[in-house]
Amino acid sequence: MAASREYLPRYKGGWTPDSGPIIGGVGVAASGLSLKAAAALSDHETYSALRRSVGSTMALLRAVAVFPKFNRVTRIGTDLLATSIALNAETQFQRSLD
Repeated sequence: MAASREYLPRYKGGWTPDSGPIIGGVGVAASGLSLKAAAALSDHETYSALRRSVGSTMALLRAVAVFPKFNRVTRIGTDLLATSIALNAETQFQRSLD
C-alpha cells in the first residue's frame, strides 16, 4: 500500500476542507496529487505503487457502495475530482512512456 501523508505524524488535528479526508494519517487529496506528481516526473516506481493502491481502494469503495451506510464514504473515493485526478495522472503517465 502506498500513500502520502497530508500532515506530519505529530499533527493531531482533523482534516480541513482544502485537505480532504485523512484516514489513518493518509491524505486522500495528498495521495491523489502525489500520483499526479509521480506521473509528471516519470517516476515509474512511485507512480506504479500509488496507482495500485488507488485502484484497489477505488474498487473496494465501489464494491461497498451498494450498502447504504457506506454511501457517504464511497463518495469520497469515487467522486468526480478523485476520478479526474486518477485519469489525468494515467494519461500523463502513458504519455511519458511514448
